[in-house]
Amino acid sequence: MESPSSPLPSSAGEEPAAQYKPGSIRRVRLQNFLTYSDVEFFPGPRLNVVVGPNGTGKSTILCAICLGLGGQPPLLGRADDARLFIMHKKEVATIEIELVPFHGGQTHILKRVIDNNKGAEKGRGAGAS
Repeated sequence: MESPSSPLPSSAGEEPAAQYKPGSIRRVRLQNFLTYSDVEFFPGPRLNVVVGPNGTGKSTILCAICLGLGGQPPLLGRADDARLFIMHKKEVATIEIELVPFHGGQTHILKRVIDNNKGAEKGRGAGAS
């Protein structure tokens, strides 16, 4: 077996920002979203593959990214109401997605808060340095 031409980073979050294309997802954080109480992950600048046994949350990550980017629940074929994505016995779920900026601008952070009492509220993208 051939070894890779360069060593793989220990964490995808360590990839230099210049390797990402504008608009790429750099970070995702989920709180009280289905099976995830609090998780943060850093997709790399190239192809990302989520693998694992059945029932480990692969589709949950995809649902979170779709909802976090403004998709509507019926599109996912899993639930018609965003509140059904809130973790059992919790009132609020949060999806936060950090996007690589275009033309050297500020990082965009999209935040979607799903509240059991109010339905889904889509937070605005916030600039970050």
